[in-house]
Amino acid sequence: MTSSLHFKIISALIGVILFVSCAPAEEPVVVVEPEVTVEIPFLRLQGKWADTSTENEFYEVWETGAEEMIGTGVVMSKGDTVFIEHLGIVLQDSAWHYSAKIDGQNNDQPVYFKNVVADNDHWLFENLNHDFPQQIRYRFRGEDSLLITISGPPADSARVENFRMKKIL
Repeated sequence: MTSSLHFKIISALIGVILFVSCAPAEEPVVVVEPEVTVEIPFLRLQGKWADTSTENEFYEVWETGAEEMIGTGVVMSKGDTVFIEHLGIVLQDSAWHYSAKIDGQNNDQPVYFKNVVADNDHWLFENLNHDFPQQIRYRFRGEDSLLITISGPPADSARVENFRMKKIL
């Protein structure tokens, strides 16, 4: 090859390299994941509920969180708070669970009850490994009335407590 041909080839290669290196860089591709929202089937519970039919007053207050229900249960006696529990209905391992945490119990960790029945008017949460309760049942009686039943092992029928709740807010 002649030197003029070498010169032309080298010049052409340098031109291509300069053109490619000076070209604007491609913008990185940004993949935006669609926002995943969880449909919470327990929204009907939202609000403040009360059972004031006995000497002790029982209240539950529920609100909607990002992907869960957040609640507080309170028992009052003669105007004094005697019991507080932190409640939730959360999605874990593709199933809904009711959680109950009482300060000073269970190493301050919540106890979970798996949702085993869920329809428009009836929800049942179970944890058969827990001492009491093992079942927590919510039954709606219209839009502003709710029966909450907590119960122990089936062999212990005496361990049943009912709370007749009215929606007050």
